[in-house]
Parts: sequence; C-alpha cells; structure tokens
Amino acid sequence: MAQYARRGVHGQTVEVIARRILAGEIAEGDTLNLTALQGELDVSLTALREALKVLSAKGIVDARQKRGTFVRPRADWNLLDGDIIRW
Repeated sequence: MAQYARRGVHGQTVEVIARRILAGEIAEGDTLNLTALQGELDVSLTALREALKVLSAKGIVDARQKRGTFVRPRADWNLLDGDIIRW
C-alpha cells in the first residue's frame, strides 16, 4: 500500500480506494468486493469499513441492503471536497 504520511492505515485505505475510483479502475455503479479489498490492501475489516464511511460522507460510495457497497454516480460526489480535488 502506498505511504500517506499524515494518516495511518485508515487514511491510506481511504486514499487507495478513492484514487482507484477516481481513476476509473472501479467504475460508477460497481459493487465493491470487501473481502477482496481487505485481502489486497492487507487491512482489517474495521479499517476498511471506516474508510468506506469517509468515502460515503464524500458521496463517492453508498451501501444498501441486498446490494452491498457500490460506487455512486459522479454527479452525486462532493466535487468541491478538498480531498477529492487533491486526488
């Protein structure tokens, strides 16, 4: 996982997932496989869930029962958020 000096594992996880979504590696509408992400990023499920809460607050992802966690359409994102602009 890439080093992100200001925030521990939680911040690094947010950064990696957000950059993948913004780069289009994970497309709008895609459902995230949490188990695969957890193994790939080598983080706890708790850290992954906390990272997804941050991305949810920015409007990037959402979670629904029977659908899972998915990437929301770009029109729903908070594009004026400082982190999104930086990513």
